[in-house]
Amino acid sequence: MLLATPAAQIAQREFRGVVEALLRGGAQRGILVSDLCLVEICLRGQHRLFGRFKHRVEWAMRIDKKLVAKLLDIDEAEIASLAGLSFKLDAPNNAFGRLLEERQRRRLEALSAALTNEDDLGKVIRAHIHIEHELQDFIFFAAPMPDQLKSFDTMEFTDKVQLALLLGLTPDLKVALNATGRLRNKFAHKLDMRIGEDEAKNLISTLTPSAKQRFQARLDDALSGLPKNAALAGEALVYFNTQIRVSVFFLQLFDQVSRERHRVALEKIQQRGGEQRGDKRDQS
Repeated sequence: MLLATPAAQIAQREFRGVVEALLRGGAQRGILVSDLCLVEICLRGQHRLFGRFKHRVEWAMRIDKKLVAKLLDIDEAEIASLAGLSFKLDAPNNAFGRLLEERQRRRLEALSAALTNEDDLGKVIRAHIHIEHELQDFIFFAAPMPDQLKSFDTMEFTDKVQLALLLGLTPDLKVALNATGRLRNKFAHKLDMRIGEDEAKNLISTLTPSAKQRFQARLDDALSGLPKNAALAGEALVYFNTQIRVSVFFLQLFDQVSRERHRVALEKIQQRGGEQRGDKRDQS
């Protein structure tokens, strides 16, 4: 997959960041420095993320502004023109893939900050919002006619999960997504709800065997970077283990849904590129 290795590295940095922040008592994390020296995009004005780059990208296929803006999480008004631009999907280390990695980095940083700085209610609600946003984007990109979708505001989370599955979301994510929705609902309706060992076990139990292996590997890797004097005991150790397992679960689930989002978006770009090339042949 185009983003598999870089995205996994970005996600792993965030897992470690959550562990370190929990030990520091939720101290603010530093911002990761991204290297986008090869990235250039045609934008109006100085967008806060890409303003330091020249504004031009070579595309191998024409796509509309709405699709580009949605995929890169920028305002459609920021795009001055796509006329004559092209993009080559199969180019090694292509600029578009790097833009998606940057978008992924920003999203993971935002979720990581919520997981390290919020209380239990804030962790669950914000994690759910981040994951739901990726799921809604998946539906948008996967739908043959996204303009005909009814408002997401009128849909229950379980309905969004079911629609995403019908549109090609990997079924491996179904149980974990629905468990996240149920946990969110508990926090929304129970005043004294807290993240406990049972909640952590219930979430992790929804992972497929392969996902559990990745979860454990990411957890072990994140914990391996702890300082030797970070020993915890008693209730503090129980609390830390619970918080870090839930946080890694949310980060991993977000990462998985986000990868699915990118997959269907790139498939749609390829499809539209093929249709446009066919139209040109028909007109010639």
